[in-house]
Amino acid sequence: MESHINPTQVGYQQPLIKEGNIFELRKEIINGLSSSRKYIPHKFLYDNTGIKIFKLISQTPEYYLDRIEKQLLKKLSKSYYGKLRNVEIVDLESGDGGKASIIFNFLSKYQIGTIQYVPTAFNKESIDLVEFNLRYEFPNLNIQPFFADYTQSLPPLNENQKRIYFLFGNRIGNLEPFQAQAIFYRIGQSMKKNDELLIGVDMVKDSNIMVKAYNDSQMFTESFNRNIIRVVNSFLKTDIPTTYFEHNAFYNDEKRRIEMNLKARHQIDVRSPFHPGVISINREELIHTENSYKFTENDIYELILQSDLSIMQIIYDPQNWYALVRLLK
Repeated sequence: MESHINPTQVGYQQPLIKEGNIFELRKEIINGLSSSRKYIPHKFLYDNTGIKIFKLISQTPEYYLDRIEKQLLKKLSKSYYGKLRNVEIVDLESGDGGKASIIFNFLSKYQIGTIQYVPTAFNKESIDLVEFNLRYEFPNLNIQPFFADYTQSLPPLNENQKRIYFLFGNRIGNLEPFQAQAIFYRIGQSMKKNDELLIGVDMVKDSNIMVKAYNDSQMFTESFNRNIIRVVNSFLKTDIPTTYFEHNAFYNDEKRRIEMNLKARHQIDVRSPFHPGVISINREELIHTENSYKFTENDIYELILQSDLSIMQIIYDPQNWYALVRLLK
């Protein structure tokens, strides 16, 4: 069955990348497609079109993660009123800025004027989307973008302001556990005493609930997953049809993660001016696009074990499906 959404419905655009890193990004894609177990790094899911499709996913009844996280953020945000001022907020993989705006909506105009907001993304179009959304809603907010893949680069230490990192959407679950541990360590190194990190964490639960969240009945997740082929085409100057792939997502019980792939419907030979050979994709071969690890509370403690961060607070929804975790340096 074909996906119900056409990317033109959400305004597909070519990825806009700073020239300095386009060669490295292109190399990442080629290396992944040339691997014995093919993959495309998950960050390429989140171009401007991907972010817009993901917003549709977040509104589906199956996708509990976004809905619960927003509810928990509203609950937490009330405690920030009158207290959150003269701070730098670094929003890692900021998306469209919607999660940060939930917190800003609970602050006074004066408080917002004292905040330096640092959205991070590796592509300019994502930053442009955040700036467009938040400058309209909060005109006195000081927005200072940081162009980087947060797993590779973080803003330098800020000695003048308290720093609060945001990492929402169970993004930490997109990383392998050893990578997540390394990220917590590196984030801790870019913080000073009393700086904070606020993360969203998806908890282990009934596997049927988790699988449905990545296989919604309106098939937005399929469109989101297949859109990564359009991003590949843009980087590699190829013309691979997105319809040559079907969405594949399942729960790996042993590793406690959702694994998302694209499954080739045909034999595909990929030729790019940026690669000397032919990249062959066999019929029914899987291209891995994203993992989403699920966690227990003990897992959270293990992830921060090697960092100098401590848990201030864990806020759960009534069903313990999802958690916001506040960490302190």
